[in-house]
Amino acid sequence: MDANLSAAARLSLVRTLLREASAGDVRWDAAVQSYLAARAVTADFGREAYPHAASQIASVDSALANVRQYLGNACFAAASRDNRRPTQYDSPTDFAPQPLAERMELVSAALQQLEAAIAASGAR
Repeated sequence: MDANLSAAARLSLVRTLLREASAGDVRWDAAVQSYLAARAVTADFGREAYPHAASQIASVDSALANVRQYLGNACFAAASRDNRRPTQYDSPTDFAPQPLAERMELVSAALQQLEAAIAASGAR
């Protein structure tokens, strides 16, 4: 990603990525890649760098944690059936695009609020 992109442009890019990842017949591995990309970009937006947007950052972190929990646990039958964490031998057989899309929409809304808070402060 271009380091010269503004905060608004980076957050908009993440929203676009998440929208595309949750549209149509997405696969679990593509969803995980999109989640990881979103987490990497949003890591630049810490409370220390943007103290005026701390609550919005917390909302983004919470929404992404919900996506992580879905992709990392809820998609694996072993997690619910056997009450154990999935291993590398388990498959995400319970993955469905609709629950992912619902979670991604929450992330997108939180990102929009963060973008507005950063824009209101005039930060880059």
